[in-house]
Amino acid sequence: MLGATVRFAPVSVTPEKPASSGSGIEIELDGGVRVRVDGSVDEAALRRVLRALGR
Repeated sequence: MLGATVRFAPVSVTPEKPASSGSGIEIELDGGVRVRVDGSVDEAALRRVLRALGR
């Protein structure tokens, strides 16, 4: 298309997330609370979350 105006759309590039290893688990607690974690979960952080949830 000769004479057509070319326009560019703004984009943003984000880092790729690592591929899921499929080694995740879901923990279902009382009251319908669910905690999902994958193989790279920080164990100390998970303990703090569970403690905060009263488990």
